[in-house]
Amino acid sequence: GSGKTSLLKCTLGEVKVQTGSIYYNNQEIDENNRDEFLFNYVSYIDQFRSCFTNMTIKEHFIFYSRIHNILINKTIIQKYLDIVNLSHIDMNKSASKLSVGERKRVLIAIALMLKKQIILLDEPTASLDENNIELLLKTIRDLSSQGISFIISTHNDKIVEFSDTVYEIENCNLNKLNIKEQERSSGDVIDMHINKPKNIMYFRFKNFRLIVLLISICIFGGVAISFVSHTISSSIVYRLSASQN
Repeated sequence: GSGKTSLLKCTLGEVKVQTGSIYYNNQEIDENNRDEFLFNYVSYIDQFRSCFTNMTIKEHFIFYSRIHNILINKTIIQKYLDIVNLSHIDMNKSASKLSVGERKRVLIAIALMLKKQIILLDEPTASLDENNIELLLKTIRDLSSQGISFIISTHNDKIVEFSDTVYEIENCNLNKLNIKEQERSSGDVIDMHINKPKNIMYFRFKNFRLIVLLISICIFGGVAISFVSHTISSSIVYRLSASQN
């Protein structure tokens, strides 16, 4: 109740900023460029781990890749699942059937596929046991060392301990507590460059099966209407002919 989620939503534009400004790479983010900024750079994972209940893990990757004009295949999907320690997960499994911790890591994997440079995590350790907390923190730590920035709202001391920079919200003030400069690994850095569409285009249908289903219903409906119409009209013509005779 101190305003952690509200602060994140100010960045997303869901809560209007009354005073002050938001900058990224020395560029002010305002109403004119916020959508483009969020689309290209930011991924927000809320504390409810929102997933589409009628889509598999694979279909989640396909859905977001189409919106961002990215070509992917099964091998690429598996690569990103491996990065977040989900190599054992069947990508044809419904995302809603995953555990809370697994869903969070799937959403992080999708953010990596989309080449997001900033990942906002709202209370990421909520409803997680100790084992899943450790797996999530390991994922965050590994990716942070490769150039991904995580902005995390939390009251969990474990996250505070390994964070580079810590702010505390107290009495409506944002106070900087400490800075711990951690060494970045000199290993492979994730490539953050990608050719994305200039305009954001959202698909009317979430996946190909819905399109096929709609076409099938239209064809079946057209045939059925034609058959019924022909039968009724033939009956009427026959009765009129018999009446005249």
